[in-house]
Amino acid sequence: MNYQTSIRDDVSTDSFEADITFTLCKKVECKNDKLKNIYVNKLNQLKKATFNQIKIPEFTYSVDNTTVSCLIDFIKGTYVYTPAQRELIYKDVVCNESDWTFSDYRDANFIVQEGTGDIFSVDFQSYRFYPNKEKRKVSWFNHVESLRWLKQNL
Repeated sequence: MNYQTSIRDDVSTDSFEADITFTLCKKVECKNDKLKNIYVNKLNQLKKATFNQIKIPEFTYSVDNTTVSCLIDFIKGTYVYTPAQRELIYKDVVCNESDWTFSDYRDANFIVQEGTGDIFSVDFQSYRFYPNKEKRKVSWFNHVESLRWLKQNL
């Protein structure tokens, strides 16, 4: 993702616009080949995933023995926080027709990109084979109830 930034000249106080990108480097050291293969399969499935409105940051990965290194576009923004944003997650992630989807619905796992308002799912660890749509909905409603409790008790 490209973002705009300003660079100031300390001598003349002139300001110049520049593009800036942020990249997250994530290294997963798997204990054995079986775990490495499971993780690589998740990443391959995620590369093929399609959602209607929820986006996935661009990423690449490489494997060295049992270590998987990911380079992921960092999404600058805030956690989801409105009912409308959560409704998009429910429709697009929880109710997704694919057997593969995200399973951790906490707000911090969904970032509203600064400047565009696009919502990105950023918790690659929670992407998995999750075919039982009723279990997904139970998990979602448990999450919503916990938000309701926090709002009432904090």
